[in-house]
Amino acid sequence: MDGLFKRGKYWHVHKTVSVPPEAAIGAEHKTVIACSTGTTNKKIAQAILRKMEENAAYDLINGKSRHWVFDDAAKRYLDERRERKSWWEDCRRVDHLLDYLKDVPLRLVDGDHEKVKQLVADCQAKGNAPGTINHHLKVIIAILNSAHSKWKDENKAPMLARKPYIQLLPTNPVKGFPLTQGHEKVLLNNLNADLKDAVLFTLHTGLRNATVCNLKWDFLIHYPDEDILCFDIPENYFGLKVKDRPHRVVLNSIAREIVERKLGEHEEYVFTYTTGRHRKPYSTLYTSSWIRAVDAAGLSECRSEGRTARGRSSLRVHDLRHSFSTRLRTLGVGLEDRKDLMGHKNKDITTGYSAAETQHLLDCVEKLVDWYQKREPLYVARGQAGLTRQPATPHVVSA
Repeated sequence: MDGLFKRGKYWHVHKTVSVPPEAAIGAEHKTVIACSTGTTNKKIAQAILRKMEENAAYDLINGKSRHWVFDDAAKRYLDERRERKSWWEDCRRVDHLLDYLKDVPLRLVDGDHEKVKQLVADCQAKGNAPGTINHHLKVIIAILNSAHSKWKDENKAPMLARKPYIQLLPTNPVKGFPLTQGHEKVLLNNLNADLKDAVLFTLHTGLRNATVCNLKWDFLIHYPDEDILCFDIPENYFGLKVKDRPHRVVLNSIAREIVERKLGEHEEYVFTYTTGRHRKPYSTLYTSSWIRAVDAAGLSECRSEGRTARGRSSLRVHDLRHSFSTRLRTLGVGLEDRKDLMGHKNKDITTGYSAAETQHLLDCVEKLVDWYQKREPLYVARGQAGLTRQPATPHVVSA
């Protein structure tokens, strides 16, 4: 190979690398590489030379800078987000990305890189939905964007001279499946006691999976004059729909009974389970107990669409939130109140909730207790064996 010669037992490099003058960032459009490869193996020396040529050309075009790897940028990304409530979740996602991209040069990371493709393929093989995979890709995009536009090295050169392109996967949102009274009864009867409490609480608060699992006693508020119990969840917390606003969760009599029973089980988290001699907070409500209960309730194939990935046709934990919103609508709770109860509030909350507003929200969610006293409407559907009577499916409100 031109530019590669042997001196003693080691291969050495002496090579001039040039780029078109119009492509160079400065006055110089050529440079000389002169050094030892440190190896006696010619094939390895050839690979080292190719890498040196590539790096030299990159420096001529983009300016001389450190040759950053993905791990360097990932650490900086986490340092900047350390004060965020979602920092531990960010750490978990970055750790997963480092399994694939840790030592990959930052400038080579894009949608066509074999490691990025492998990440996507492995997630798909595990049955992850496109939206879940996109969460990982968005972290990569955020890191690359910051490396290109914000982060500089000691020479004031950007960590990344160009911004690579990564395309998110197309998503096919799964429609909500609100539970009937019968389905709910069978589902709850097949859950263990700890998970049953968490699931029933979710049905009566509409919280997302991540928020329920990370719900802390520090957020619990009691108004003794009105005898109202609620959780004030801070902004940017796990699972909140609107990240930049706090969310008040008012407890109806069913949710309150669950919370009062949970007092003293764990010093920090509300919903926990026993492991060994200790109690540990849930990381997700989608557990083996949930899967068995869904199968027992006949809900493992409750929706016909979206069967391209494992579990996409089964009842999801998020369907508890859909059940909450649908029942509120059926019981006559207005749109603005439903949005407030579910954390969809559009207007800014500047002074917090007043006592009257909190009481009104309590009146709304207390109607969910009356849901169990209502007879569900029936409709007639034509099946293979003639006409059959089946429970009507309520109108689904987007959650």
